[in-house]
Amino acid sequence: MLPDGGPPRFTPFDVDPDAYADGNARAAAWTRELSRRLSQREPSIRRHRAYFAGEQPMRLGSKNWTDAFGDSFGCARNNWMPLVAETAVARIDLQGFRLDPRDPNPDRDAWEIFQANGLDLHAAQLHLDTIVTGWGYTLTWPDEHDDPRITVEDPLETIVMRDPADRRRILAGLKSWRDLVGRWHALLFTPDTVWTLVGGIDGSDERTAIPPQQWTVTKGEDNPLGRVPIVEFINNPDIHWQGHSDLEPVEPLQDALDKTFADLLIASEFTAYRQRVLIGGETPIDPTTKQPITQAEFGIQRLLTLEEGGEIKELEASDLSNYTGVLESLKNDVAALTWTPPQYLLGSMVNISGDALKAAESGLYFRVARKLKLFGESWKATLRLAFHVLGLEEMAMTAEVVWRDHETTSEAVRVDALTKLSTLEVPKVALWEMWGATPTMIERWKAERIEEQIAGGYALGLTPNGPAVEPAAPEPLPEPIAA
Repeated sequence: MLPDGGPPRFTPFDVDPDAYADGNARAAAWTRELSRRLSQREPSIRRHRAYFAGEQPMRLGSKNWTDAFGDSFGCARNNWMPLVAETAVARIDLQGFRLDPRDPNPDRDAWEIFQANGLDLHAAQLHLDTIVTGWGYTLTWPDEHDDPRITVEDPLETIVMRDPADRRRILAGLKSWRDLVGRWHALLFTPDTVWTLVGGIDGSDERTAIPPQQWTVTKGEDNPLGRVPIVEFINNPDIHWQGHSDLEPVEPLQDALDKTFADLLIASEFTAYRQRVLIGGETPIDPTTKQPITQAEFGIQRLLTLEEGGEIKELEASDLSNYTGVLESLKNDVAALTWTPPQYLLGSMVNISGDALKAAESGLYFRVARKLKLFGESWKATLRLAFHVLGLEEMAMTAEVVWRDHETTSEAVRVDALTKLSTLEVPKVALWEMWGATPTMIERWKAERIEEQIAGGYALGLTPNGPAVEPAAPEPLPEPIAA
């Protein structure tokens, strides 16, 4: 049986309160612990980013192959990892927030906060990096004017600690970085305190090389928000709430693509044309240099003679379709494992019907819909923090994220569907949102409609409030002047 009130709650310092009775010592210990967790996942994050950037090493070549050809085509990559990630990101477009359907003003306020922090651009960057690495973060804090400042943080520098009894609850958050002289800095956030720490200068890049006693607390102050201001974005979370990259299951296939593509280039360099072989003759000697002529130049004005018994054989060019067939098969596997529509990876698909195209993208729809749910919860938590900074958190408790429709439909089909919905007396503002208009566009359209209605009313002799206006009598013409 669970105790009254549900599972027990923990704080970041419940592990050994006697050993860390001093607040500064506890802050240093937990900074080291969170730094250890950051360092544990750093190799995987860097590996995923390398695959996305096309900087992954050639993993499948043998030592003899690497010794012979490793430097010849070292920069050649048949990299499909950016397409795997960008295909999903292209369907994730945050268009606004709906706080209360009875009051349009909070929607505008939320969007103004979003735009004031440059999240029109940074949100797309956050979504992409979260899909590539598995994690993403936002940090919300009051600026000098007590307005919410929202920044997108690097998962190599930021991490949170979740309550093992309730993983929705954040116990602590850490942001750490290294300055130009090699000294580590850290900000440790707990619901009641914010610590600023400095680590010793160490020759290693590992944060875990700094023992707790070398983390010096330079400042400790009350947390004005009363909660950890870091929100975690997770991609493909497992049961332990650990994020996973979309590239993770297909990175071995990318290694195979790179190796096969390199073999294709090598074959095209050495065997893609007919080879001529001299049999039974001696290698000609240059009379001037007395060196063997290994590359004879033939031309229309040259006469080729062979010694007695000499013979020239010709070898057929190799068939490169063996390599291209393997490449196509590997790309099909990448598409299947990542639910990427095959027409994005294969250039030979033509004359596809609309129904077949939609069926091919059904897996991508599900993949993106799952991310919208996960990212939407994190954006709502970020928005609640922003309104909490303003002292208006209650306004954002029931917030909803408005996403652009992630299914591919033609503009004509979409407009036709919205026109039919309008016959059901769906409000125009709702139709505009379904079409994909941002809150800023909706406010502008509403204002323009009011202006058009006012202008039309004046043209009909009506005031903006509706009552008719008697047209003014024409002024009498002046009396003609007697001659």
